[in-house]
Amino acid sequence: MTRRFTVIGSPISHSKSPTLHSAIYRSLSLDAVYDRIDISKLEFERFCQQEIQKYDGISVTMPLKELAFDFAESHDQESLKIHASNTLIKQDGKWHAANTDVLGIRNLVNSVQNIESLSIVGAGATAKAAIAAVPNLPIKLFARDLSKLGSVQEKFENVIALHPWSSLHQAFESDFLINATPKGVLDDFVVPRHSDMKAFLDVNYDPWPTTLVTQIDPRVQIFSGIDLLVEQAIHQILLMWGPIVEINEIRSLMKNAVDK
Repeated sequence: MTRRFTVIGSPISHSKSPTLHSAIYRSLSLDAVYDRIDISKLEFERFCQQEIQKYDGISVTMPLKELAFDFAESHDQESLKIHASNTLIKQDGKWHAANTDVLGIRNLVNSVQNIESLSIVGAGATAKAAIAAVPNLPIKLFARDLSKLGSVQEKFENVIALHPWSSLHQAFESDFLINATPKGVLDDFVVPRHSDMKAFLDVNYDPWPTTLVTQIDPRVQIFSGIDLLVEQAIHQILLMWGPIVEINEIRSLMKNAVDK
């Protein structure tokens, strides 16, 4: 029987998730289809009531990650830490939530040597996933609305400072910087000319390069939202199908698919 998967969120038309997952299905001859559905926060409840049972697994993107966490009946440890999930898996008729963003961000940060400090710009689910991804690094958070971060410093001992938007230039003083804001938010920001930054992750990828990335010193290692998408999707495949193939092969197949 054909298994059905989808990605949900809004906007969703730009999502590369169908390309990544479908590449694995074709390469491994898996009997499955992967859709995309534009669903707003207001439409999520209706989707859960009327359509969700059609699917075996679901990738969840903005702005539905917190709602997905609330909907699920069980959760992995990463989801429980931040109360947000980007993956829903049907297990014995019940829905289990996972957060593979945490694992994806961890993979990217760990791929860079000698990272001793990290800054995150943003206050949403992806920003919180980044906090959970690197528990052993001191983190500075920068957000337009600090109230959205709630009691984050109480939950995560490695969060050493919360900074307002007016201090955003200080984010570029860390070894690794993650822009976890939605597309366009930082388009007008002017990057400081002098920075000791070693690596930069912009979670956006459409369009690419972002306005922010075009200002970054070319000596800095740049990761795009596609890099993060691939890393987290690897773990989604493993959750949805089990250890069907080596991780490096999944990564290679996905990167080849988005490069075409």
